[in-house]
Amino acid sequence: MISEEQQGFLDEVFYLAQIQLESNPEESFETLQKGIFDGLTLSKTVRNLLFEVFPKILLPLKRAIKTLIPIDKYEESHGSKFFYSVRDYKKKLENQVLEISKSFITSMDHFSKNSELSSIQQVFSLNIKAECYRLQAEYGEFESRENNIQNALDLFINATNLAENSLEPAEVVRLEAFYSYGLFLYEVLEQRMSAIIKIKQSFDDAIGDIYQFTPNLDELQKSMQKIRDKLTMWSNEMNDELS
Repeated sequence: MISEEQQGFLDEVFYLAQIQLESNPEESFETLQKGIFDGLTLSKTVRNLLFEVFPKILLPLKRAIKTLIPIDKYEESHGSKFFYSVRDYKKKLENQVLEISKSFITSMDHFSKNSELSSIQQVFSLNIKAECYRLQAEYGEFESRENNIQNALDLFINATNLAENSLEPAEVVRLEAFYSYGLFLYEVLEQRMSAIIKIKQSFDDAIGDIYQFTPNLDELQKSMQKIRDKLTMWSNEMNDELS
């Protein structure tokens, strides 16, 4: 049981992390991480903020790295004097992704070790860790790739099994876990049909439950729209390959 003074401090930390989110997501996460190690719990408000911070930090880095890949190849193939500068900068961005993903894993491990998590908290934590190990596989050393892929796979399976057995079909955390697992199957393991079946089933289950699930309806609709858009995109990709 934390004191009233400690709770006031944690409330202030969380508020600061919230207002930092738009202007400086990395600073927001650093503030939030300090709060986590000082006693913040994996409450719904903390989960929501982590859920927003995660892509705001990582997506710009991933886009920048993706942009540099063809430049890197072009400069190398033409023996350019700029080749090493491009590759060094790309490596710097990759290292940032690795460090951030390690920090998220550390934060999730802290929650697990220092409090008894509910099912929804466990699913959220497992899913975040799985996403981070996927990033470790994509941007880390080649020698560690298989190990990181296996770690991510194990965590995704644990997250979705727990979600399926303990969370309502229209629970946003459950949908996000299946969505992330589907992306992993499709983009990393290249198990395309398995990915489509996995997230379509989660979508169909949520449709059947949506009218009994009134909390977080806006969040739920956003998650379901994201799944619908991804299924459409994958279907178009596969049709294009067959034509």
